[in-house]
Amino acid sequence: MAIKKTQKNIQIAVNKAKSSLNCHGITARKAEKVRKQQVKAIQIRGEIVPVEMLVTIPNPERDPSSEDLESLQAPPDLLQALLLLEPTPASATSTIDPQLLALDFEEDSEIYTTRREAEQRYTTESASGENSFTVDDGEDLTGESDSDSSCISSDSIIRNADFVSLN
Repeated sequence: MAIKKTQKNIQIAVNKAKSSLNCHGITARKAEKVRKQQVKAIQIRGEIVPVEMLVTIPNPERDPSSEDLESLQAPPDLLQALLLLEPTPASATSTIDPQLLALDFEEDSEIYTTRREAEQRYTTESASGENSFTVDDGEDLTGESDSDSSCISSDSIIRNADFVSLN
């Protein structure tokens, strides 16, 4: 209950800051509009425009200052109160999912068997500096697309790769 109240207070504080920034932006736009009208009126009369009238009025909504951006952040005291109220999560290393511990060796051996069968089924012949893949049945795979041969070649790369441990 206290956590929800603190979260609500944080949201209220952020919304107040947004509303305040919006109001400042509205007043700045109105003041800029009035300034432009005054400058235009002075120029129409042929008078010299004062230097302070030539400076544009910044809009805090479009170009917020660092103070404005900081005011949009949640108040630190409320954030600290929320962190103290929230329960600390249990250590992830202390709880191990029982499904992870139950290994199904049949699926693992099936994967390996399928890979070995695939390795035995496809053989690589190098003829005239060009690799052609044939199936043990005698079917030539040179007419197959690159995607088929890349699948076969990746298996041979994996089979022949010499892996180095990263420890």
